[in-house]
Amino acid sequence: MDDLKLYGRNSDQLDGLLHTVRTFSDDIQMKFGLDKCAVAHFVNGRLSGHNSGVTVGKTDTINCLEPGQVYKYLGVDESNGIQHSMMRERLRREYLRRVKVVLRTELYGRNKILAINGFALPVLTYGFGVIHWGCTDLQQLDRRTRKLLSMHGVHHPAADVDRLYAPCSDGGRGLQQIESTYQSCIVRLNCYLADSSDPFMQMIRECDSGKSLHSIKRMACRFTAQLRRSLALDDKSQNLHRNASISVEGGFEQAPKTDARHYRTCCSSLRVRSWSGKPMHGQYRRLTEQPPVDMKETYGWLKAANLPAATEGLVVAAQDQALRTRYYERKILHRDVSPTCRMCSVGLETVDHIVAGCSALAPTDYTDRHNQVASIIHWDVCRHFGVPVESRWYRHHPDRLVETDDITMMWDTTIPTARKIKANRPDICLRNRKTNTCLLIDISCPADGNIGKKHAEKLAKYSDLRVEISRMWHCRTLVVPVVLGALGTVHAGIARWLDIIPGHHNLQHLQKTVLLGSTRILRKVMSSF
Repeated sequence: MDDLKLYGRNSDQLDGLLHTVRTFSDDIQMKFGLDKCAVAHFVNGRLSGHNSGVTVGKTDTINCLEPGQVYKYLGVDESNGIQHSMMRERLRREYLRRVKVVLRTELYGRNKILAINGFALPVLTYGFGVIHWGCTDLQQLDRRTRKLLSMHGVHHPAADVDRLYAPCSDGGRGLQQIESTYQSCIVRLNCYLADSSDPFMQMIRECDSGKSLHSIKRMACRFTAQLRRSLALDDKSQNLHRNASISVEGGFEQAPKTDARHYRTCCSSLRVRSWSGKPMHGQYRRLTEQPPVDMKETYGWLKAANLPAATEGLVVAAQDQALRTRYYERKILHRDVSPTCRMCSVGLETVDHIVAGCSALAPTDYTDRHNQVASIIHWDVCRHFGVPVESRWYRHHPDRLVETDDITMMWDTTIPTARKIKANRPDICLRNRKTNTCLLIDISCPADGNIGKKHAEKLAKYSDLRVEISRMWHCRTLVVPVVLGALGTVHAGIARWLDIIPGHHNLQHLQKTVLLGSTRILRKVMSSF
């Protein structure tokens, strides 16, 4: 730091200290920023005016503070003490200003969250432990942040709040909650104060009056106790928190430095479990916890940062079952409307029905979404074998037949067989004469709860065709199912199947294509009357 504060019993002692600092400054060629310097005279704990400033050198003068004025030290306004209310208001305005600046940008949804965490939140965290914040003030800032996110389409108003603050690896959005960040900072600061071996910190602990360091200690103990009460902990977690707790009466304990990390981990666990336990919002989370879903890959798109903010917010709201479908209006809002689908007038209009179960959308929108995913795989295979294609996959229009010296690839073509086989038209049939193999690739984007059933169905559907091709072409034939849920759910074995297909296939790219197709369908249906 380059800020320096000098304390003297009187003006003469202060002049001596200032002379010493000026001598060292001249030796290292450092100049004072006199416009940022000030002298404060305190009498009986109150700031008193002084007619003349303090002379530094021959001509330089440092002015004195008048009653009502403040000086800034390390970014904090002070007078006879820290001006807490003034600093809270200034930090609040600056934090909200930065949040608005981030939300007005064209960043992707994930990058906006990261920008808020890295650009706006540090305005507040810099003063945590120094500036006094009440829980109500922090909760109001969190609510204001969520409101701004909703106004800019990043967060759906009816989407789950716990999920917004949960880690991306667990399916959350990764936004740092201000209140829990404050509590974590207090716990970490307390651990540092209790465990620091610095001799100056030991002097401070010995001379502390009980109003500053111990107040941090009491807050840390209270936050830890609140977290322990909120969690239904097993024996192992109980031991973890018992070791991380701090006794108020016993002075500063030698608390391990891992306490703050444990605190943050348990806060994240609490949010995930709270989200998972909700009857409506937690349905998708509970689904991803069940086999055959690969939870890590399912939530991979949240960390990829490749979807617009409004699209990401819509996908999360759809997964949370928070969109105002007719079924939602009837069962949740208790409005007198028919819960049947406005497109097919047959099934109940739920989110799953719209994205994967409507008979009126199947011939058009579902087919387009399916073909886009299949065309990416076709494009990657063509590039792998050196077949001339467009530079961008979305400009690629697969040919019915692609043939080179080594391969023959058929797109959505009926394969003639000696005996009659009902399922004889896979999405892609790739015959490699060099390796004497044949791949029957079929793509599906079912409802997220049906990916396991659809995966088994694809394997059984083309089993007869696989046997017949092996007999006719005398090659090893394999059925390759590529099953992705309409809202991004990933089958546990999909990475292994994609590795079998020649070329470099990006799973998150396929996920993104499915999600964009599903959001297009949702916007189309929700905007129709």
